[in-house]
Amino acid sequence: MSELVSVIIPIYNSQKKIKKTIQSIVDQTYENLQILLIDDGSTDQSLSICRGFENIDERIDIYTGENLGVSHARNTGLKASKGKYIYFIDSDDYIENNTIETLVTNIEKYEADISIIGYSMYWDNGKVQKMSNPDTLKILGYEDAIKEWFSSRLFKGFMWDKMFRSELFKDIFFPESLSYMEDVYIGNKLFLKSQRVVYNGENLYMYYQSNQNITNGAFKKEYLEGLESIKFMVDFSINNGCKYDEAAYSRLIQTSYDFIEKIYNSKLEEEYKAEIKELLDNIKNHQNYIFSQYIKKINSFFIFLLAKGISPKLVTRIRSGLLNIKRRVLPEK
Repeated sequence: MSELVSVIIPIYNSQKKIKKTIQSIVDQTYENLQILLIDDGSTDQSLSICRGFENIDERIDIYTGENLGVSHARNTGLKASKGKYIYFIDSDDYIENNTIETLVTNIEKYEADISIIGYSMYWDNGKVQKMSNPDTLKILGYEDAIKEWFSSRLFKGFMWDKMFRSELFKDIFFPESLSYMEDVYIGNKLFLKSQRVVYNGENLYMYYQSNQNITNGAFKKEYLEGLESIKFMVDFSINNGCKYDEAAYSRLIQTSYDFIEKIYNSKLEEEYKAEIKELLDNIKNHQNYIFSQYIKKINSFFIFLLAKGISPKLVTRIRSGLLNIKRRVLPEK
């Protein structure tokens, strides 16, 4: 008999997308599912749409509460979960019909603690961009899995592209005080408990892109909370013979650069002068990792310019200009 998978979906004002999200779960080729819909105080028709699915699929359970954030919603789902495996999906995304079957097959075939898939980004205009190589299959032992998690090279710091053995979550919950990079915070703890990880690059998860996505919006000071999760990686490496230094410092450098770029793109450099200095120090103090294997070469070039004292405003402007040219020249997929 197939093992039970608990699918946790935190929902907040997602009426435009949630039907497609839930339908993609209901239609999975892998059927032994506990589908947990966690409504986080929605004020639109999201809950009504969930009720409609609950009436036609006995695998669905709905939990409602105040608007306390995605981490609280996920924790509610974890407490209610009964499956051997845990899988998360966001309420404006959807998955291909064989996604859960693929994740379960790999986690069992390779006796892994975490099973990971590739993903694509999609837009309302029909554009789809594949973000992973579907021919890639990697089975990672403890140390290699940590390096890949720290560096965010092979796979990213999301929860929704990963399936976990439920025992990993014993005494581990999402940090409800964080509003940014909470996935990285809990991922640190989960990966350090894992002995084997399998990665399959098939683009099975469809990640919705809109101007309202937190990753696309203006910079906010709470984003800097995410640095604590990155500094955890650095401290872990230091406390373990520095064997993960390249991956950890590369992530610190890349994250610092991303924040600098977001501050300048948001035209908030005057407001965040002190924070920009700290972020630049993260780059300059560890610049021997700028051309690490874990950082894309094009990113290394711009980060190198910052390390050598070139104006962040100028660097950001040049990079934005090149990206705009690329968007105009390359056809949409």
